[in-house]
Amino acid sequence: MLSSRRFLEKIKNEEVLVFYNERHEALLSKKDDVLFLYRKVFENLRDECLYDFWNYVKIRFKQISIVDGNLNSVLLDLRENHKDFYYIPVIYGDHFVDDGIGYTERSGRNRGMENVFTDYEAFPDFLTLDGIKDYFGLFSSPELVRQFFTPQYYSVLEIAYEDIFDYYKGNDVVVEPGVFDLIIPAELLTGIKSITFFPKR
Repeated sequence: MLSSRRFLEKIKNEEVLVFYNERHEALLSKKDDVLFLYRKVFENLRDECLYDFWNYVKIRFKQISIVDGNLNSVLLDLRENHKDFYYIPVIYGDHFVDDGIGYTERSGRNRGMENVFTDYEAFPDFLTLDGIKDYFGLFSSPELVRQFFTPQYYSVLEIAYEDIFDYYKGNDVVVEPGVFDLIIPAELLTGIKSITFFPKR
């Protein structure tokens, strides 16, 4: 595989629309204002030349689609908020949520709810993926949260994208823990308007 710097050169080169590996798998492709990246390529760019990569793509592209070998994908939209919903594990303060799911004011508003109970403290829990660093996990469903965090001790809070900044505490974000495990550095979050996970169909 090419070095991350060489991949960045190909991303910047407007004459390169698709780049394949020796197995004829598309490692990167460009269509209009959408950049498609193979997951490993994104991770290498993220780890080795994050700022050069990000400073270019946030101006040139509206969306980045990251695809893994199982055909799961994550769409990072840099322009529009799609009003997606995310779920995080929390421990509530004095308030008990009967159905195990709470809603922030923003997520309730996005769902058209008129009255959302927000008079409680929610303490998010974090994932330690490598035994050293804590990550803020974004799950696409309450069921996936409960696979990691037992309902006996944790509840589930539905949040909107803007709510991430109230809870993530500066930690990097992991999209779809246990399924995709895509790490997005905290420094990129303000440049992203929404994150959407598309599981293999």
